[in-house]
Amino acid sequence: MDEEILSSLKLQRPAREGVSIEEAIEVIRWYQCFIGAKVMRAVQGNIEETDEGCDEFPSDSDGSAKIALIAIDRSIAAWAVIQHYIADGDREVIDVIALLDGLRQAVEETFPNARSFIRPGFDRVDAIV
Repeated sequence: MDEEILSSLKLQRPAREGVSIEEAIEVIRWYQCFIGAKVMRAVQGNIEETDEGCDEFPSDSDGSAKIALIAIDRSIAAWAVIQHYIADGDREVIDVIALLDGLRQAVEETFPNARSFIRPGFDRVDAIV
């Protein structure tokens, strides 16, 4: 698992160039409580949607899960910047990245349509893969 995470971080290196440690810390702080709140909203919404049985419209829970996944992705990238700048905290940073990656996988498994959810005003239909 650690090798997989490390190789993923190496692939992200070009995207991290020019990002200061201060910017990375700002991103981490911005999303640290946001992720949990959005994951909980997605889970609660999914329970309510299941109870109501409404499949007619895009799922609000998928929208919340998508926002959580975006926040997780950005947090992982910010932690990768931190990992790039520090030498003696590598193990702890890798542990945080692994935790976030595990959460990302769980959210993606639970909400398989989340990444394709189109957020009005934010996502373009042709930009969704």
